[in-house]
Amino acid sequence: MISKTVLVYVPGWPLRWETFLPKAHLARLAAREIALGRDAEVFDFGTPSSLERFTEDLAAHAEQVARSGGAGRLGWFRTRNTRGRLLAACGKWHRDLAAQVAESHAGKIIYLADTRDEYRESRAVAAIVAGLKPGAVQTVCGLHAEGYVPYVAGVGSVFEGVEQAVAPGSEAPLPAYDPSVYPSLYSGGKLHQFAMSGNARRAVAEISHCQRLVPVRTFHVEDRGGLAAARDLASEIMGSRLDVWYSRRLRPGHGAEGIASLLEASGCCSVDFPLLTGSQRLIEDFFGMTHGVSQSRASLRACRTAGIFTSLELVYPCPMDDYHTRAETVLFLEQTLPDAVKVSFPELRYGGRWTDAPDDFGFQVAAGNMARWAAACDVPQFLSAPAPRPYKMGGIVERHDDADQDSLLAEAKARGAVLDMTAQEALIARVAGWEGREQAWKHSVGRAFVTGDFAGLFDLIKAFNRQTCLNKRKSASSEREPMDLAAVAN
Repeated sequence: MISKTVLVYVPGWPLRWETFLPKAHLARLAAREIALGRDAEVFDFGTPSSLERFTEDLAAHAEQVARSGGAGRLGWFRTRNTRGRLLAACGKWHRDLAAQVAESHAGKIIYLADTRDEYRESRAVAAIVAGLKPGAVQTVCGLHAEGYVPYVAGVGSVFEGVEQAVAPGSEAPLPAYDPSVYPSLYSGGKLHQFAMSGNARRAVAEISHCQRLVPVRTFHVEDRGGLAAARDLASEIMGSRLDVWYSRRLRPGHGAEGIASLLEASGCCSVDFPLLTGSQRLIEDFFGMTHGVSQSRASLRACRTAGIFTSLELVYPCPMDDYHTRAETVLFLEQTLPDAVKVSFPELRYGGRWTDAPDDFGFQVAAGNMARWAAACDVPQFLSAPAPRPYKMGGIVERHDDADQDSLLAEAKARGAVLDMTAQEALIARVAGWEGREQAWKHSVGRAFVTGDFAGLFDLIKAFNRQTCLNKRKSASSEREPMDLAAVAN
């Protein structure tokens, strides 16, 4: 009988700023385990202090390279003959984390894998834990795990199954962010921006619950609903007199002009707009969506007018894109001038319409390639690089996928958009005092990842958490100086 469950987050490489967010998925699963009568604890290794343990084994060699012109503790990634040292240090880091997990004496261990890189690192740690505690049940959860179920768990895998996310209904227990369950939230190193889910009342209940435990004002709403859901939540927040800043995803629809001011008044600072493409034909025929380009244009403009940061999500290129559909997307950029643009390639998730009939949508998928890609059988990339894809795209024009995507990003940049920034990331930058300079904030944080300046990152996180404790109205009425990131960017 299982008496204790441990929930584990191991960061993937290359690092992302999301590494340092609280993991709501694990907090909700921990609450479920507690409701079942089990002890639960979250081992969140996504903190500067944990990652610094990885670089400590590299310090001597890094300093030697730095004296020869290297670029910081991890800047020597770019030098020759380093992969062996990196992988050896990573193996030791895995063993250290696995020993800590095994010492918890848990009967069940759940790992979080929202990305393919996080799955690779979790699997490496879980394989070591399996040798240390052969009787423990090990499972995996998260977006990547749920999207590629046949490839990430079961026969031949160290994971016995995939844990489904806890639906945040009215009867579900509130996320377990208590110090005894989620200690890393209180020891420094985690950004105090929490993710909320569910309908308006549930989301407000989760906000109030978090504020009773942590003095926090910043939240991200995971709701994927349209304008009606956004209006309900904004009204509920104002009716509850909550003092918050928040970001959210906002599906296009009719009537955005009427609620944009309400969203801003309730504390909504930034939104993600999942337009996907500027072509109405592709929205309907390829993506299977119903929103209109004209609705999206009106929604985005209304939010910008209200002072809300807008991040436009595009998927490009897809197999059905041609010169005409690209021109339609560029025209949308010209007409709306979003604050940020994020462009990604199509993702073939398990059970999706593209995966069920890939040939009908122009995808060429080999089963072996998909299995190896989903199971992350390649070695980690410690520096940002173009992500591999488990498919090839056909289509009606000659394909140069990476170059085509870069050209669209160049069009967005030429119109003043910050590249590859989500609404959630923009909220952090703005609260930190970098409003209007979000791209500079992003570059400073990215530089810290590459140089391995985890002490600087700790200071950055500490300063953000201090800023998010302030009353938002008091902060808005006084001029703030941006946080000093000299140590981080050095």
